[in-house]
Amino acid sequence: VAFVQALALYEGQVRTVQALYSATEQSVRLISFVEGAEDGAFIEHATARLRSTVDSPAPVSLEELRRRCPQTLPGAAIYETMEAQQFRLGPTFRWVDKIWRNEREILCRMKVPDEVVDADSYQLHPGLIDSCFQPFFLTVAAEEDVTFVPFRVGQFSFYKHPREVRELWCLVVIKESDDERLLADSHLFDENGIPV
Repeated sequence: VAFVQALALYEGQVRTVQALYSATEQSVRLISFVEGAEDGAFIEHATARLRSTVDSPAPVSLEELRRRCPQTLPGAAIYETMEAQQFRLGPTFRWVDKIWRNEREILCRMKVPDEVVDADSYQLHPGLIDSCFQPFFLTVAAEEDVTFVPFRVGQFSFYKHPREVRELWCLVVIKESDDERLLADSHLFDENGIPV
């Protein structure tokens, strides 16, 4: 998945967005149409290649992950950090409830926001997917007038619909971090540590 250009909307702004699937190329493109353009001009925001995944990885021990991550924070800590970096999220994109962390790992208990009434309408709700990226913001120092934006996902694997799941947990593992780049893995699990 590559995030080509951010889809930023100002309050009250409306934009038509389309997802284009190509069976021959096994790809998806997310585009939006330029407001007022008569020639059908559009902006490409994201592209992705699709492939089948057969086997789900082995379950993890959430208890062991919590033990390895001794520092605890409320989920609101992520949203305060994001606001300092110019990100303002609506309530349907605020799923992080509680955080456990160490130097290289961030474990988040996810909670469906009260404002999300259609979560079962999606394989994975867009707010949930976004919330799996949000812990990255705890690893980046806030700088005035600088906004951290994820621009590429190396691989996105989906194993099961979380419809029957009581709790969701997101684990972020920092692989590489410096002033220019952050490389991390993000995993989503059910309450038994089984990958979603």
